[in-house]
Amino acid sequence: MIHDGDQLPAGPQVIINRRAVRAILAVTVSAIVLSSCAVSAPRGRSVDQASEVAATLPGIGDASVELRNYRSGFTSEWGSTVYFKPSPGFEEADKSALFRDLLRVGWSVNEHKLNNGVALSVGRGSDLDLTSLAREADLPPFASNPRLPFQIIFSTAEMQEMFGPWPGE
Repeated sequence: MIHDGDQLPAGPQVIINRRAVRAILAVTVSAIVLSSCAVSAPRGRSVDQASEVAATLPGIGDASVELRNYRSGFTSEWGSTVYFKPSPGFEEADKSALFRDLLRVGWSVNEHKLNNGVALSVGRGSDLDLTSLAREADLPPFASNPRLPFQIIFSTAEMQEMFGPWPGE
């Protein structure tokens, strides 16, 4: 009979319980570690990857993609800009297909959720009127500034309509 103050012998029953607790802990820790590894890789591209892809498109001499962040009060919105320089083959290129390819590359950037659309730009030093070319290329509605004919911006809604949901999600 066991009385108050008597110690229980450390028999097989106690060892099995300790082993069971250790095994349960090991399985739980392993499951947590494995579940964190099982998170799917992000879809879309990094800014660097997107820049590389844009630079290889036919009709493009050089290209880079940058993220832009607009802050207003407590809100922050992200967009991407695809800067490109036409190559000599640009004049013969299908502008509609080329602009859509550039937009798709800009939309694929996954480093921040793009909720402020995608801009295409040939830069201030270019004499190319991108706004006119985009209108001739029969692209969806876009924003442009008459004083900045080298840049056009497509809203997030237009990007989703053209290419589906943002691939970074």
